[in-house]
Formats: sequence, C-alpha cells, structure tokens
Amino acid sequence: MKYKVLLVDDEKWVLKHMRSSIDWEVYGFEIVGEARNGIEGLEEIARLKPHLVITDVRMPGIDGLDLIRRAKRVTSHTSFLVASGYAEFEYARQAVNEGALGYCLKPFDQHELIEILDKFKKTQAETENRLHMELLHLLSDRFDNEAYLAEVLTRLGLEWNSNVGLLVLAVIGQDEHILNVRIPHIRLPIGKEETMYLFGAEHEDEIYSHMQERLSGPSGTLGIGLSSRVLELFQLRGAYLEAEEAAYQYFITGKRGIWRPVAGSSWTEVKELLQKMGSKVNPDIVYTVCEQIRRFAAQGTFGIIDALRLYNLYFGIYNEAEAQDEFVITYEQLVRKYGNLEHMLKELMQMASMDHELVKEKGEVKHVTLQRILQFMEDHFTEDLSLTGVSKQFFVNPSYLSQLFRKELNKTFMQFLMDKRLAYACMLLNQSDLTIYEVSEKSGYPNYFYFAKIFKKTTGKTPTQYRKEPLGEMKSIGDC
Repeated sequence: MKYKVLLVDDEKWVLKHMRSSIDWEVYGFEIVGEARNGIEGLEEIARLKPHLVITDVRMPGIDGLDLIRRAKRVTSHTSFLVASGYAEFEYARQAVNEGALGYCLKPFDQHELIEILDKFKKTQAETENRLHMELLHLLSDRFDNEAYLAEVLTRLGLEWNSNVGLLVLAVIGQDEHILNVRIPHIRLPIGKEETMYLFGAEHEDEIYSHMQERLSGPSGTLGIGLSSRVLELFQLRGAYLEAEEAAYQYFITGKRGIWRPVAGSSWTEVKELLQKMGSKVNPDIVYTVCEQIRRFAAQGTFGIIDALRLYNLYFGIYNEAEAQDEFVITYEQLVRKYGNLEHMLKELMQMASMDHELVKEKGEVKHVTLQRILQFMEDHFTEDLSLTGVSKQFFVNPSYLSQLFRKELNKTFMQFLMDKRLAYACMLLNQSDLTIYEVSEKSGYPNYFYFAKIFKKTTGKTPTQYRKEPLGEMKSIGDC
C-alpha cells in the first residue's frame, strides 16, 4: 500500500522542491495532489482523503494552523507535517500542539524528511494492524453497524460505494502479495496459506486478467476464488465464504486456477445415494456415488463444501464409533488429509472394500500407553493431530482409543485436543501482546475465522472481549 501525500504551499518553487527532495515511490509514498493555499488545500483534503498533508505554516487566507483545525472536521484520519522557516518556529510548535506529526525546516533536509516519514509509516502500520483485526472481527460475527464497517474500510484505503459495490478475492497457497497492482485494495491474511482481498467491483475485469497472468507463471498460489458483487455491506461475510469455496476448486480439479462461485450443487443427489446404504457400507453403492461425483465435478456442480459433507456423512455411516473424533470441520483439514478429490474418492472406495469385521476389530491398550499418548498430545497439541494419526503412531486401534478417551477422561479425543488449544490461547491472550490472528495460529488454528467461532462457542466471548476483561473476572476454559 502506498500512502497518499498532498502538498500545500503558496510558493511554486517550494512545491517543486518538495516533489524532488526524495524519491517518494521508493519510500512507499505517492504525491496525489498540490494546493497553492489553505482554501484549495482544504478542498483537496476532502476530495483526495490523503494519508499525509505537508503544509506551509504561513499562507494567505487560511494558514497552516487553521488548515489543520478545519481539516479535522472533514477527516480525522489525515496526518499533517508542517514546513516552516527558522523565523516561524513558534508556529511550528503550535502546529505540533494541534496534532501535527512534526515539522521540517525549509529548504528540506533529505535525511530529516525521511526520518519523519519513517516515523509516520510506523504509526500508520500500528493503526492498520488494529484496523485489520477490527475488520476480521466484524467479518467473523454478525454485525448491524454498516456505517462503522464502511468507516473501517475507508480508513484502510477502500472507499465504499453502494452503486459500484465490492468484490472479495480469496487466495489459497503462497500469496506473495499477488495483488500488487495499482488498484485500491485491502489485504487480510486469514491463515498460514489463505489470504483475502477486498477491492472495488469496477476493477473486476482488470483483476481477473491480472490473476490469470500471475497463475500462468511459476507460483506457490494453488487456487484463487472471486466472489459475486457485494452491493450491501452485510453481504461481505457471505461473499468471503463464497470466494473461499471457489478458491478451493483446485482440490476438486487437481489443478491450479482462478474460479468464480460454483453454479448450483449436486449434493442432494449424492446424499440420497449414500443414505440408501443405511447403517452398513455397500461397496457397489459407494462406487456408484464416486463415479457420479466425478461427473458432477467435471460439470462444475460439486465444490469443496460438498466434499466436506461427503466425507463426514460417509465416515459417520462407515464407523459410527469413531465418527465424532474423525469429523473434518475445515477445508484445510480435508486438503491436508487427501490433497485432492480423486485421492479422497479412491480412499473411500478402498475403505468400502475392506472386511468390515476387520475394521471393527479392537486392540488392547495398556494404561501406560494412554499416558504416553496424553504426554505426546501435551507436547504437540498445536500441530495437526488426528485420532487416526495418533493411533498409527502408537500402534493402537483408532476405535478403541476413541472409547478409551471417553471412558478414562470422560471426553472425546477432539474435545481433549480443543481444550488444550483453547487454554493455551487464553494464556496467550492474557499474557502476551500477540494479535488475535497470531494467537490463533500459535494455538493450532491456522484459520482465524474458525478459531474465532470455536473460541466464542466455548467461552461465550470473542477473543477480543476475553482479552479486555479484568484478569480477576476471567473464566478458565474448563469452567466455560
């Protein structure tokens, strides 16, 4: 993101000198306009909404001090840097008292100016981090204050225009700041390998072409999803989910690409076929279902959400005893487990062809083995753990281990794992200055929205609300 700068001075040579004093682009700034007096400056501030205004102190009509005071009525998000001569030091001091970032003596000293600009960028970065977290919070839960959301978007450099609307872009894989074109946008990291972009819908064709060009070369980006147009801000959360689902079409197709929302869904037909099996797996029906799914995927009517439903429904029918511990909740989990839809279908068919009695066979686990498993989970709970994976590592039957957790600990494997992660998250919220996104990641939840949802469901509070409470009033995870 480049910071917009407006120059205000009544002397033309000073404006020219300010433009040439440093390479503004190199330092992350862009001069978007000039004004020759305070009145013009005020008009340009209202029109351009710059991040930074560099203004002379003494000008005819409205001087620099009055410009700062009046501009605060137009926007509270613009910073000011005052340019003054030696004889105007008292004016410069007053400007700082009015809230100016600082002042520079004319003619400009390059090193002095760069130092002040670095200070500005640091302050802006801190503000932007807070606004990014606020935007994530708004998108992770229901909100009813669209005016406030519009203000947050504006402060992050994206003007809301209901006549034009917004689009959401979801990027899965290595993002590499893929949208570094000169188009106003907001970039929001959602997880280790998921990023969301917001931009004005008028740039849709340009963005789409740019994405296709980026994907044509070597890149760590796996999938890109583009939402439908957002014309009401309350639709923004749904648009993100839509873009995310579209981006995960790379799981369905096994290829990198950019996709728009899936047109319709064939899930009802798949579900009806599976339910014909009742409580016992019928390999013939499973094979028929898999072949049908391949056809639906080729037609573009089978998406990642359908694959997630398929896995959970099928596993629930196939092995009820383990189902609660083996349910996959997020798209990331499904991708990590299988890589793509074809691998998933092949495994489901292999499971169907196995001797069911052999699958149900129980093993024996000594108490000491359970203690070793619990210690392993204590040491690795922030990693990607599953009942099946832990069972394989300790040579234990998954079904029996699932029952052992219920019998010995009075909770499921996944409940035990979730309690460990959320207790750790609470500790980080209480005792560190990490952002909520960083707490989420360090606690074993790479997706911010999923972490926020499960945290609120468990504690009754959002992570931000939990952090703001006095320590004495906080409840432990076990008490929630």
